[in-house]
Amino acid sequence: MKKHIKTISNLFKFITIMLMITGIVIINIIFIGKFGEQENIKKTEIDGEYWIPKGFIEADDSARTIKKGKVIEDRGGNQFVWIPCYVENGVISSKENLIEYKRRDFGKGSDFILCSEEQNIEELESIKKYGGFYIGRYEAGKDKKNNVVIKQNQNPYNYVTISESKEKSSNFANINKYDKEKMYTNITSSYAWDTTLTYIENEFSEYGTFSPQGNYLSPQLLKTGQTEPVCNIYDMGGNLWEYTTEKYDDTLFQYVTRGGNFYVVEEHVSAGGRKRCTRSSSRWVWISYSIIFEIDS
Repeated sequence: MKKHIKTISNLFKFITIMLMITGIVIINIIFIGKFGEQENIKKTEIDGEYWIPKGFIEADDSARTIKKGKVIEDRGGNQFVWIPCYVENGVISSKENLIEYKRRDFGKGSDFILCSEEQNIEELESIKKYGGFYIGRYEAGKDKKNNVVIKQNQNPYNYVTISESKEKSSNFANINKYDKEKMYTNITSSYAWDTTLTYIENEFSEYGTFSPQGNYLSPQLLKTGQTEPVCNIYDMGGNLWEYTTEKYDDTLFQYVTRGGNFYVVEEHVSAGGRKRCTRSSSRWVWISYSIIFEIDS
């Protein structure tokens, strides 16, 4: 009798283990199937084309059209928005509904004439090939473990130097296990920032010089994604200044930040605004950064 009970008990344990293994396999199949192990996929909407990179999905709240904001999401929930654009000699079928990838002077609060930047070759070649790039949907945030995330309702990643911002941005793809041979992340360049503002202006006229959707002259710093969205993008206007790779013609105040913060008045500094920052070792409560994402070039 005892032997019989023991046999049944062992059989029950075996069945339980097999069910657990089966469940894990099914979950993995669903997870992999959802995010895919395919190559980059080109998608078409009524207003143009966009790409979903390998290992990403289109977010549930992505817009139906490109001009309203196509959003992709990685396995960790980090989100990016597609910015359609072209460069001269780019391999694209048509420039219709695209904007030129370039730096711009937005006037108010922008010392454009005093700033300069060389184009990032990886960024440039990727745009030539795919007709656009992805920008972080939110300014950089940090989770409870101080990991960099691009998600809503996170504490912004401030008190960070320009060097640390660049390092964290370039390492973002590797840390999140993107295809290291085909995907790149970087801190936002002036070309990408200005091109994104031009894209937004197709829906929100003069957003580069008038961005009341942002967090300006506010009693408090907001968490990521708490400003009013424009084309499914948050935080470009106000809340925190954001480092870029652009530089001022000034040996002491050579680093450029963009967009204004919650201390300033929007009438003086809009999303297109530029501000010179101090030395590379400086950390400030009012400065963060954003990340762009490029498919292989």
